Amino acid sequence: MTTAELQTKRDALIGRIADAVKSITTGDKSVTYADIAGMEKALSILDGEIAASTGTRTNRALLIQHSNG
Repeated sequence: MTTAELQTKRDALIGRIADAVKSITTGDKSVTYADIAGMEKALSILDGEIAASTGTRTNRALLIQHSNG
């Protein structure tokens, strides 16, 4: 799949997440996600595929919490 095709799928998925729609149809293919977490996982996979196709790294966030308890 080309980078442009991956980006199109990513954009559609982000729109569906924002609208809380769990079913996506692109062309003749349809996917139904069980929940938003499944959609977020698919988004992460698409981000990785886009990064691999463009030779860039994916950004990852790390949250460290500390308590003086």
